[in-house]
Amino acid sequence: MRNGMKNSTRSVGAISFVLLPLIFIIVIICLVLLVHLNIKTVTISMDNAFEFKISKQPHLKANLYQSPIITEPKYTSAQCAEKFSTARAMVIGDSTAEGLVAYGAIYDANVIWTRGRTIQYMTADLEKAISYQPDHLFLSYGANDLLSWCGNVEGYIGAYEKSISYIRSVLPNTKIYINAILPVDESAVKRDENFKHEALFNEHLHKFCLDNNITFIDNRNLLNQNDGNRVFESDGVHPRPFYYKLWANNMIEMSKI
Repeated sequence: MRNGMKNSTRSVGAISFVLLPLIFIIVIICLVLLVHLNIKTVTISMDNAFEFKISKQPHLKANLYQSPIITEPKYTSAQCAEKFSTARAMVIGDSTAEGLVAYGAIYDANVIWTRGRTIQYMTADLEKAISYQPDHLFLSYGANDLLSWCGNVEGYIGAYEKSISYIRSVLPNTKIYINAILPVDESAVKRDENFKHEALFNEHLHKFCLDNNITFIDNRNLLNQNDGNRVFESDGVHPRPFYYKLWANNMIEMSKI
């Protein structure tokens, strides 16, 4: 009997000797897994926080083809206007281009704008440009096109291609630049959901520029530089006055005029 008890005790001791290290190893593994999960949770939380900021402010969307952020504009509005004039550079576009003149960033003689204009009809505005024979021509169309093309990006690019072909036929010595379509405020998207196609249209427009040796100027980052103040006018589409000097500076920087 005593021998049986001794053997039993020895067996329990042997099992304990094997199990205790094994339990210790399992506990260590569990702790490592918990730490890893906590790190992953924190990372996901941080990512979600960033995405939340983006969703609240559509102009902060991450874009693939952004130009460098201009934290301190190199030129004043008056200097921008002089540089465009001296370089024989023109901007042609819709009502957003009107802001360049309205806020003194570029002289009226160097801007052609028509409210509500879309890319397929822009050739109607070229008479002034043909007369001026600019060395540089910056196109700025998009907001009205988003509403007009209703997500038909192929049709939009096809119309752009026809317009560029015509410009090159009448202004063969003019270097062409294309400004990206600007995003709009959430209020404008709620008013017309076609504004939500901005990123898609810009992606295809950038590719079109690459394929046709045209400089693509992305001004979307500039909308972030308003020190937390209101970015858009009451319509949610047109930028506030702060934008136009930054825009003129960016066109000068990207074109090296």
